[in-house]
Amino acid sequence: MKVLFGGPYYTKGCGVSNYEKMLMEEISKSHQVYHFKYNFLQNKNPFEIFGLIKKIKNLKPDVIHLQYTPTLGGPFFPLLIYILKKQLKIILNSHENIDVYYRYLKPLKFLLNLYEKIVVKNSDYYIVHIQEHKDFIINNLKLNGDNIKIVNHPVSYINTDKINPNKINPEVYSKYGIPENKKLYLAFFGNIKYKKGIDILLKVVKSLNKTDRDKFNLLIMGCPNKREKRYYLKLKKLSSGLDNITFTGFIEESDLPHILKRLDLIILPYRNCTDSGILYKEVFPHNIPVLASNVGGLKRVGELGIGKNFDGPDDLRKKIREFIINRWDLKDECMLQEAGPQRHGLLKHRLLIKEFDITKICKIYLRLYNEQNKV
Repeated sequence: MKVLFGGPYYTKGCGVSNYEKMLMEEISKSHQVYHFKYNFLQNKNPFEIFGLIKKIKNLKPDVIHLQYTPTLGGPFFPLLIYILKKQLKIILNSHENIDVYYRYLKPLKFLLNLYEKIVVKNSDYYIVHIQEHKDFIINNLKLNGDNIKIVNHPVSYINTDKINPNKINPEVYSKYGIPENKKLYLAFFGNIKYKKGIDILLKVVKSLNKTDRDKFNLLIMGCPNKREKRYYLKLKKLSSGLDNITFTGFIEESDLPHILKRLDLIILPYRNCTDSGILYKEVFPHNIPVLASNVGGLKRVGELGIGKNFDGPDDLRKKIREFIINRWDLKDECMLQEAGPQRHGLLKHRLLIKEFDITKICKIYLRLYNEQNKV
């Protein structure tokens, strides 16, 4: 079978790009895999889609598997889906709910919903990661949802111990301005966006007394895109006067394990979230406890026993204080009610392997590829 992937791969620092890479590597073990890159945010050429249509038709794939957010696709993406549907089976992974754009484009809400409706209706399968996302589409776009499937975000590997704690390269820390001391290392990790709530985290840290703040370093690991630079400047201003906060910028892939190996806690204070690739690419393999907002796919953090959820700034403040005073980790009984017992430092429990293993996830996609009848 000839499978054509379309999406942002390779885009530096892009979670969707990393997701696409995982799928392509696994599917290529049994099928012919081809790829074309589209990223409207980078290229800013809405007409490139018409060139893509010609290339796709010449290749004649059996299935086209697209990674999708409205900002990746651009204004003519619904037209691309509509034209291709007549000849190809279309599998589409949606990585963002349309409601995140209402804040920026409130007067265009009707058009945004129409845009999304066309995309959903003309996909053979529209894949989301959580029930909440599916329910939103059905209820707000007035669709029956028969072609909307829920498929877990995959993990490419469960356990890795590539970096020995005693062999961490100290030059990596100086490269990103990370202080080396005996304090706890707390971190936000990911692209810097308003929806990820980093300002909420900084305000909470600022509200802690100095004695508490002196017990930990807070690393803000990531960088903003052009649209979020004003927000980034706001974050820098919020952190002024706090000597325990470091903005590292983008972390190179080869340096990341050295830093992740030292982290004591990752904090994900998202305002909203369909799901987070951070959980599956960085947290699971490196066995780092998580403190996450009780929203969207992040609700799984507590359920899976990989951390705790919080509700609002006051609860976040309370749980940060709990952590720095009486550090909890992955062996705590309260964090393992669903996941079952495990040896500290290893996430080998069957629940994670069963639900998120990349091989199992891709078998689901292969079944969808092979189904003869369109929805």
